[in-house]
Amino acid sequence: METEILCGLGRLQGTPVFVLPLNSPELKRVFGAMFFPQEGVWRFPAFYPYCGDVARDLEIVLPNIKFSDLAAQHIVTCHQLAAEPLTFVPPQGFEFLTKPYDHQLEGLAFVLRNSRCGLFYDMGLGKTKVMADAIRVLKKKTLVLSPTVGIGTWLAEIARHGHDLKAVALTGKSEAGKAAVKALNAQKKAIKDALKKATDPTETFRLEGQLAELPGPGVAAKYADIEAAAEADVVIVSYDTAKLYQKEILEKLPYEMIIADESHGLRSPTSDRTKAAIALSSKAGQRVILSGTPSLGNPLHTWGQLAFLGKYLPAKDLWTFYRHYLIRAKGERKIVLGFKNLDVLRDKVARICTRKTKEECLDLPERTIMDVPFTLFPEQKSLYNDIAAGIVVELDKGELYEPGRAATSLIKLLQITSGFMIKPAPPVCDECEKLLICAPAKIKPFTPICPKYPNPNPQEIHRLKTNAKLDALEELLDGVLAEERNQVIIWAMFREELNLVEALLQQKGWGYFRVDGSNSNKAQALSTQFNQDPTKRVWLAQISTGVALTLTGASYMVYFGLTWQLGDYLQSLDRNYRIGQTNKVFVYRLLCQNSVLDYMVRVLDQKRNIASSLVDRIDCLLCVHSRERNCVENDTKPFEGNCIHQSRVKRLVTRPKTL
Repeated sequence: METEILCGLGRLQGTPVFVLPLNSPELKRVFGAMFFPQEGVWRFPAFYPYCGDVARDLEIVLPNIKFSDLAAQHIVTCHQLAAEPLTFVPPQGFEFLTKPYDHQLEGLAFVLRNSRCGLFYDMGLGKTKVMADAIRVLKKKTLVLSPTVGIGTWLAEIARHGHDLKAVALTGKSEAGKAAVKALNAQKKAIKDALKKATDPTETFRLEGQLAELPGPGVAAKYADIEAAAEADVVIVSYDTAKLYQKEILEKLPYEMIIADESHGLRSPTSDRTKAAIALSSKAGQRVILSGTPSLGNPLHTWGQLAFLGKYLPAKDLWTFYRHYLIRAKGERKIVLGFKNLDVLRDKVARICTRKTKEECLDLPERTIMDVPFTLFPEQKSLYNDIAAGIVVELDKGELYEPGRAATSLIKLLQITSGFMIKPAPPVCDECEKLLICAPAKIKPFTPICPKYPNPNPQEIHRLKTNAKLDALEELLDGVLAEERNQVIIWAMFREELNLVEALLQQKGWGYFRVDGSNSNKAQALSTQFNQDPTKRVWLAQISTGVALTLTGASYMVYFGLTWQLGDYLQSLDRNYRIGQTNKVFVYRLLCQNSVLDYMVRVLDQKRNIASSLVDRIDCLLCVHSRERNCVENDTKPFEGNCIHQSRVKRLVTRPKTL
């Protein structure tokens, strides 16, 4: 008779784990297996809902396994959880500071039941409120990773829904950090002054050692920031700052729960942001991901989010994930031809994530999305057609511009529809004597490491004398803002688009707030003012900043420019269509028919990512047949199936459609 092997129950970062003091390579077959060689033990996930799966795996690999009384009771408890309804039972003494909606109660119960989970709630359903309540129930110190623009929202929401919690933002610009740098500089000065006066070699050696041991100002500021934040119940940090502070956060912050807000930002498996977030998650037993747009149709978007919850959840490793879900070209592993086993991946996500839509949860007023057509003026149309045809065009004063690659031409076409062109950097590398050195090293001009042109190229902008889109916007705003109580949100992609619209707003005397990359960290405070100040009629911003904001003061929205990213578009679209909106909402998209703008709108309406289209369908965006054949709606792939161009070898040369 084989000797029974006893499996115990322990905790790792506060999370239940099965523990086996056995050095057997067979155990790596068990789901989530982790071997700790220094201790000579294996540990396996024992949290809901994977507890039963792991127990079955262990029984298959080790038929003679016996679970301790504590482990056996834990398995029974997890099994019973699966049969219980998802309801929130408040612990003794707990009271909500603000009344929750039913879907928020359900989300709270889901987070409390699952120590690793995702809330995929539509924008505007109050995910932050759910997490503020969860932090108060669990009483765990929490680290929140957020886009920069969302930090103010978190501080405001916690102050509203959990004002008994101490929340701080780790921005790298705290008073504690500034004071630490000031003290460090004073200490350095004192040592250097002492060195000047020192005559004894031993004393000189001692002082030089002290000076060498002092940290740099950046390190001193980091540790001061961390120490100031360590006492808080909730620390909120942007993804970018988290990358810079990763080591210090892991060492100094005592968090037990970590939240990845807008977790779709972890969609690139190999990005520094994703790697830093996963590394920081390893310290916390309780992990939650929040997003209204968790995936944009690509299974790779789920890897980083699931790995944040547990490295073994998406697959054993990234390459195994690729093998399970990607179809790649033979001999060219970097080329992805398609996806497979998506039903398996979907079930894997659904098991630990809950999805709620606005239609299920809220009785929101009607929202109408309308396209407002405009026709280019002769100057714009001529320039547009010349660029579309791929010929050299004259801008002004005899200056010539020759379109380059297709992607460059697309950007120029979009700029022309908005009434300007950003002139490209000059081709300085062509005749540079350093070219043979720089090319292999991938050194680009107008960057600090360029030996000849280390400074940024000054951006030159050519504004057209006529601008049909701006005129269409003015006519639209004249009607909307004629009613004094109306406010409007205007989105743009290029910063020059913001400049053009801002000049119009100033000319008309309409009060406004402008938000772009330079002040997006102040967006939350500005949004509060916008919702409360009727004299500020317009919210003017880049689409990429339309995240984690509530702009329900405006019931009108205008897209002066469109974005390449589907996620940015969906996020911005819901800024004023969320909890708190009581008026009908009207969305206008300024559209030049048969132009590249027309194609972008149809791609976005099909919930497709234009950024991917720029890579995978660059020829489609420029194809004269794309509109007539409804290629987007029919999911016609370039050079495949029903595509008019069957191969790159036989393909006819196509140009974007002229207007």
